[in-house]
Amino acid sequence: MRRVPSRHSPRPSVLPRGSSLQPARGRRGQDCEQPALNARFAAKRQGPANVVGTILARWVVIDDKGRECAIERTLCELKGSLTEKEYIDFLTINCGFAAFRLKEQSIHVQFRPDILAGKALVELLFRVYDAPWRRALATTFVKAAWRHDILPADRAQVIRRLSDMVMDSQTQPHRAVLRRSRPAQSVPSPMGKILHEWHNRPETPSRELRRALVQEIEGRYVWVNGCENGDLIMTEVGRGFPKRVGAALQPGIGHRLQDQPDVVFGRYCAEVYGTAAGLRMPMFEDVDAIMTPPLGARFRRQYSRLILPFHSAAGSVQLLGVSSEDAGIDLRSLAG
Repeated sequence: MRRVPSRHSPRPSVLPRGSSLQPARGRRGQDCEQPALNARFAAKRQGPANVVGTILARWVVIDDKGRECAIERTLCELKGSLTEKEYIDFLTINCGFAAFRLKEQSIHVQFRPDILAGKALVELLFRVYDAPWRRALATTFVKAAWRHDILPADRAQVIRRLSDMVMDSQTQPHRAVLRRSRPAQSVPSPMGKILHEWHNRPETPSRELRRALVQEIEGRYVWVNGCENGDLIMTEVGRGFPKRVGAALQPGIGHRLQDQPDVVFGRYCAEVYGTAAGLRMPMFEDVDAIMTPPLGARFRRQYSRLILPFHSAAGSVQLLGVSSEDAGIDLRSLAG
């Protein structure tokens, strides 16, 4: 991968944040309900749509809700104080938006990895995968300067590369998920009752276990189903979680764990639930996580979590995660 040096830093990087510079969210935008990335990206295709002759020279901006947004009206209201490119730079640097442009069989994407919104990333990946192009360039704002990277010609590699840019950038500075393993014997009550029921019947959840999830755990649970291809799909989120935790988890229902709107936390969930499924053993951890819900600001969640794998005789896999919020779990101070 060849790096092309930037000529200058953009003027919008020093503009103050303000709602007056937010673009109009009009009829042109459409909500992006995040589907499973695997279903769309892994589909067998004969190649991109036969629209190679189409040239989209204008920049397309994707907002933090995953919608294409109109910026013309805001530019008109600014009365020429910013050019279109300067305004797009401002949105990508300060607001977590993404932008792309197709021109002469090339695609040019632009975003700031460390603050790019999850839904904006998902929509950008869809657009990149579906668009007709032969050459790709990524412009990212990293450490107060623009960086330009020439990307591979293979679509799958580009999708992986762009995802890694965002995940690595958002994981390292914030240390999004810190974890500490604990022995299963140290599981406190009422989780201990759930563990006891699993020991009695590890093939399928018993009626007593499901009753305890409501009465003892008070609805702080998540069900995950395993697929034949190894994917883990979130199928149910209990209603006992704190409001902002539930709001962060609910949009992931029906999708792979790694395809949650909070991509960093989703990748962690896919790893830990996948480990429990592979080992066929309970996993008990303390977790100190920075979560990013689809709507709202990041927040810190400190909790203990027990994962129990159910393997039926027919070969199906179902995983249960139960948790208990605990503000006393402070892994960040321990990590320095």
